[in-house]
Amino acid sequence: MLAQHKALVSEVLRLTVREASAETRWGNWSAQNRTAVDRCRNIFAELKTYASLEFAMLSVALREVDNLLHLSAALEPRSDAGVSAEPPTAEA
Repeated sequence: MLAQHKALVSEVLRLTVREASAETRWGNWSAQNRTAVDRCRNIFAELKTYASLEFAMLSVALREVDNLLHLSAALEPRSDAGVSAEPPTAEA
């Protein structure tokens, strides 16, 4: 899981505006990948409701994080990373 976390952080940094804050970079990246991020969040929220976890449950969660990484890795960074230095608004 730590390796996936490191890879995810690396992808966010690779694909976002360098001058922006960490919060803004995450906000912009997660807004661009909303569907996959929401799916991961939902799975982890569901896992928190269980008193104990089975290996199969954790495997599904890790697979979703891997899917998120593969989706992100397919994107090419641009000089401006295609996002603003401002965080996304609620209307976005």
